[in-house]
Amino acid sequence: MAQRRDSNALGDRGESLFFLAATAFHGARPLFRPAALGSKWPTADYAVESGLQRLLAAAVPAYIVAVDEDNERVYVVRPRTVKNLTSASTRFSLHRESTRLKLREEVVRFWNAVTAASVGSQSAFAD
Repeated sequence: MAQRRDSNALGDRGESLFFLAATAFHGARPLFRPAALGSKWPTADYAVESGLQRLLAAAVPAYIVAVDEDNERVYVVRPRTVKNLTSASTRFSLHRESTRLKLREEVVRFWNAVTAASVGSQSAFAD
């Protein structure tokens, strides 16, 4: 009879595998610096808390990271819908440099556009 794996230990290993894959070096430094939330959040471990449907509908880059713990592999995906989400694609491995580079380009492109759009905007709280 197989023993049931400890879900907390499994989750901790998954988070560690993600962290290692996301911080692989590109030259002298990694492309990403993930920051763990530091507690058991129901939807996100390295992002802001949000329901999955709202996360995918958000106007910010949001991704699901799937971890194959047995093979110590990590994949990133942005599904079109969460309806019947029971598995994730293994097409975009975070262990591939090309995937990490494309992911960084996508995120940087988004934040550059946000920054450009907000230049000159006034805040009611400006000092």
